[in-house]
Amino acid sequence: MISHQPNFLKDKDLKLIRDTITLNAFPWYLIGVTDDNKYKMLSHTLYAEYKPCSPYSDLLLPVLDILKPLCIVRAKLNLYFRTENIIKYPFHVDNDSPKCKTAIIYLNDNDGYTEVGGEKIQSQSNYMVKFNSNESHTGTNCTDKDYRILLNFVYVEN
Repeated sequence: MISHQPNFLKDKDLKLIRDTITLNAFPWYLIGVTDDNKYKMLSHTLYAEYKPCSPYSDLLLPVLDILKPLCIVRAKLNLYFRTENIIKYPFHVDNDSPKCKTAIIYLNDNDGYTEVGGEKIQSQSNYMVKFNSNESHTGTNCTDKDYRILLNFVYVEN
């Protein structure tokens, strides 16, 4: 089941997250989007294997206040670069467990999207989409902004 929530975060919380992660000093890491590393993106992992692993993991506190997860499996920020044409990346699952949920929170407006369950969800700032983590989905980059940026949050509901 896919659920949607516009205006997910308070404006001040969204602004703090965006301002922090767009500073020149914020540590982004270059990774491959696909197994063959044909496409690249920047990523920053905030939680991995149920534990915080970044000095910036407190950026998640407003998200935690809303979702109230039993536990966080993984949380990461993804930044996809603009290209001339939209690139649709391969379908994948975030976690095999039927107990896990994925929440994607879009942090800027752009023409990129997430596709899950046959539905295309446009990247709109402060919009959250939630679905089962074992559901196959894909995402894209964008063509109309410098980057597409989002928070991917895998967790177990309380």
